[in-house]
Amino acid sequence: MKKVLIYGFPQNQAVFLTPTVNFLFGNCRIFFAGTTDELKNSPEQFDSICINASLHFWQLDFAISLAKKNVKEHILGLSQVSVSQKNLELLFQHGIRHILINLKHQDELIHCKKAIETNTSYHSKGSIILKNKNYESNSDIYNKLSDKQKSAFHYMMSGKSLKEFRTDFGFKALSTASTHWNLVLKKYQVHSVIQLRNKY
Repeated sequence: MKKVLIYGFPQNQAVFLTPTVNFLFGNCRIFFAGTTDELKNSPEQFDSICINASLHFWQLDFAISLAKKNVKEHILGLSQVSVSQKNLELLFQHGIRHILINLKHQDELIHCKKAIETNTSYHSKGSIILKNKNYESNSDIYNKLSDKQKSAFHYMMSGKSLKEFRTDFGFKALSTASTHWNLVLKKYQVHSVIQLRNKY
């Protein structure tokens, strides 16, 4: 039986999504994770992961990076509400082949299910229109951060400490972790994590 993870939704929404996930992937064992720690430390490898496409863009980026390490087949960007342009851009940058942002229309669910079964791409109608726009995000500072800097950014925005960042990513010296941490602050032209959070 396939194992599918629903990630990033509040518990009540995740439970509500269970019938949708069963429809898309067939009879499967469904797991829930609400935080990146749960995703990162999960002993399971999942056949598919359904990620909340409406998370803050920095949470979505970090979650997809972790999900790629824990998934065998599909990552599905899923949302019950509209998704920001920045998030859609991230989904496309990460090569997410299945994006379903409209759960109200049965035809959307049917087309997405067929795409999963035939291993072809499916993007909800609204996301296809946005995908085809010549949308430039090169000026976005976040996109210019290295992978380690994006991780540091995520830790800052999640209220985690520099020491946790060092430990979780296995830096031998605190100064190495501090370098990535401080480069993020410098690129955003702020002097503290509080100032960085105030930008968002």
